[in-house]
Amino acid sequence: MDQNYLLNSVDGVDVILIPGSGSSVCVFEPETQTSAGSSQPLRATILDKELVFQPTGNNIISEDELLKVIRWYSYRKTFS
Repeated sequence: MDQNYLLNSVDGVDVILIPGSGSSVCVFEPETQTSAGSSQPLRATILDKELVFQPTGNNIISEDELLKVIRWYSYRKTFS
């Protein structure tokens, strides 16, 4: 996992910052938040927990980049 993403937590919501892009991805459980981002969120199950990955920010990230973020987050949560 050689990506340079940054992970922060804001009010119990994990926020993954994508350096240089002006974008971020909010990670939350489906029942705790409503999607307020600019594009369609993706859902993934990590460690038996369903999570929503909602891109936010000024620039729209590609689905490919969002999948990379999800893989990075999954790896980080599983092995840290």
